Amino acid sequence: MLAKVYVLRFTNLNDARSAATHVSEAMGKRLGSYDVSGLTVLLRKEGIVKVIARFDCQKAFQRMQTARPDVLAEVQNLFPCMIEDASAVTVFSYERDATVTV
Repeated sequence: MLAKVYVLRFTNLNDARSAATHVSEAMGKRLGSYDVSGLTVLLRKEGIVKVIARFDCQKAFQRMQTARPDVLAEVQNLFPCMIEDASAVTVFSYERDATVTV
């Protein structure tokens, strides 16, 4: 399983919290079009949002790799932030049930 990891660094927690909500909703609507097999959005108290998108096949992964989600540009326009992105191979992943937390 391949993964695309985005780390969004904000100047304050309130912007990060709002951005995390925006990213969650916007990426959630695009799961099918990006052929995402798993999506995790994490919020840290330091004002950092981490987005991990997992893919079952290389074709879907490469599609995300070449077409950076417009969601990230939207967030960058709404809130000042730095965005890092990296590619990874999932070594281990476990989820008991699908959950949504707020």
